[in-house]
Amino acid sequence: MSPKVRVALLHQGIWDMEKLSMPLALGYLKAYAQQDDRIRDAVEFEIFNYRGADQPVRMVPEVLIARPPDILACSVFGWNFRNFGQLATTFRQIRPQGWTVFGGTHVALQAERVFRLYPDVDVVVNGEGEITFANLLRAHLAGRSKHELGDIRGISFRTASGEIITTEAEPRIKDLDTIPSPFLTGSIPLVDDRGE
Repeated sequence: MSPKVRVALLHQGIWDMEKLSMPLALGYLKAYAQQDDRIRDAVEFEIFNYRGADQPVRMVPEVLIARPPDILACSVFGWNFRNFGQLATTFRQIRPQGWTVFGGTHVALQAERVFRLYPDVDVVVNGEGEITFANLLRAHLAGRSKHELGDIRGISFRTASGEIITTEAEPRIKDLDTIPSPFLTGSIPLVDDRGE
C-alpha cells in the first residue's frame, strides 16, 4: 500500500490572542474533500493554526521538517501573505515536486501579483475553495502535473513554460448543506489545549 498524500492546511489569525482563532475555512475544505472515498482513503490532512505573532521560523520546523507535506495549502489574508510566501519558498527547497496552493480573499484573482512576488506558489484559488480544492486533490492523486490543470475551474496556475492560465470560475455553491460540518465530521476536533 502506497503512503498517503500529506496535505498541510495553514491558517494564521491576525491577533496574538491567548486563544487561537478558528480555522473554519480549512475545516470546510477538509470536510468537503473527505466526502470523496478516494480522497479520504489516500490523503492525510493536518491543520496548522498560528497566532498573529508567529513567524516562519516557528512554522518551518512544525510544518515542513517534522513530516513534510506533499501539498501546502494556505488560507491567505493580508496579514499572513508574507509569512506564507516565505513558507512556500522554503517548501520548494524541501519538496521541489510539492504543490503550494494559496486561497483566500487577499489572493483570489491576483495570480500575476502572487506569482511575481512568490514564484514558488503553484496555484491560486479564485473563489470558494471547497469544490476547487477537492478537484486539485483528485488531480494530484491521478499523478497530474501542477502545470497541466486547465480543466479545473476556479484557479490560476502556470504552465511549464511559465504562462499564467486562469480557468473559468467554479459556480458558487447554492446549497450550503452540500458542505459537511467540520465539527460533526471531526475535521476540526473540539478539544482543549491538552488535546482532551
